[in-house]
Amino acid sequence: MSETKKQENWGRSARSAMFEVSFVIIGIVLALAIAEWWEDREIANRTNDLVARLYIEAGENLERTKKAHRHHEMQLEVIQTHTEGKTDLTDADYRAVSQQLFSKGVFKQAQITEFNWELAKHTGLMTYMELDILNAFAEVSELRTTHTKLWDRTMEGWAAADFQDLSDKRNVELVKSAFTAIWWIEKNLIDRLEKLIAAKKPAS
Repeated sequence: MSETKKQENWGRSARSAMFEVSFVIIGIVLALAIAEWWEDREIANRTNDLVARLYIEAGENLERTKKAHRHHEMQLEVIQTHTEGKTDLTDADYRAVSQQLFSKGVFKQAQITEFNWELAKHTGLMTYMELDILNAFAEVSELRTTHTKLWDRTMEGWAAADFQDLSDKRNVELVKSAFTAIWWIEKNLIDRLEKLIAAKKPAS
């Protein structure tokens, strides 16, 4: 075989090998791009599903908080009706307050859940949420934490004191103070939840 023929064959082999390597590289790049696109799509779907469940949970928490809020508002009205503007209240008057409060159940905690918010944190999906939505849910979570801490402190005080007998003016004032604090934090939580739900964006 002549030297020229050998060079031509080598050149064809080299070009063929280069084409094969190029095809392999292009195939790998395309496969990686498709895998990345698919992963991004899956994350987007999971994030959208989680956000939808967060809004459902927020609506349920809103209704539970409103129910507890109405109860505590009525209990405050009971105390105010019996005590406001009166300076000569007797033990019998305070016992009447006590009977009305206990007949309805003194405190009723809003059973707020945060399962999906905790899921967002632990799965890392919260990092893919839109910033305004993330901030809105974070603010609600912070208020819920404040509500829980206040509730726990109130219940600790309730357990430590002899509130089963509200014939003592001091006990009635302590209960009124606790109701007022809980009422305000519930009101703030309701306002924040209502704004959160009202600002919900339509599903994309």
